[in-house]
Amino acid sequence: MTSVDSALASASVRSWSGRSPTPYIERNNCFSRIDDRCRIQAASEALQAEHTVLTTISKSFDLAIQSFKEIAREHLAKQVAAHIAETIQGFTGSKLSTLENATENRIFVRLPEGHASRQHHIHAVKAALTQKLGLNGRPVKVVQIVKSGLAILPADANQAAQLLEKAPEITVFSGSIVEKAEK
Repeated sequence: MTSVDSALASASVRSWSGRSPTPYIERNNCFSRIDDRCRIQAASEALQAEHTVLTTISKSFDLAIQSFKEIAREHLAKQVAAHIAETIQGFTGSKLSTLENATENRIFVRLPEGHASRQHHIHAVKAALTQKLGLNGRPVKVVQIVKSGLAILPADANQAAQLLEKAPEITVFSGSIVEKAEK
């Protein structure tokens, strides 16, 4: 039992003793009890107000963080997209010009189905072509085996012109037809 309850109990005893129906102590205790309730209610309201303020601040921070994340994500996405576009453009420009030059300069040597050069290794064919044609010590860049025979990729356009001038020698050497690549 609390001190307030014990005071009320003693006050109620006094009121039955015949003095007055509502003694001063009882009213005083009742007022103090109302004051306690008022203080508790005021403290509760203050805590609720604090809770409301803190909740509002927390929600504001959450919204600020979320909007910052969205802005940062959009900014990052724009930067990444620009970087990717720049990278692709860099690769596309250089690769396309290389591929166009490769198809323009290739020279095809048509070999019959049972021709001996089809059985030789690519490096042997490349060395034989360089030696027989006298390409001034500059070997051809690549020799590839294709369905129709061989594809010769010269080192540059000048060497391609030299090889086309020496097409009759290649025909005598390999017994086949020499053609320039078409666009």
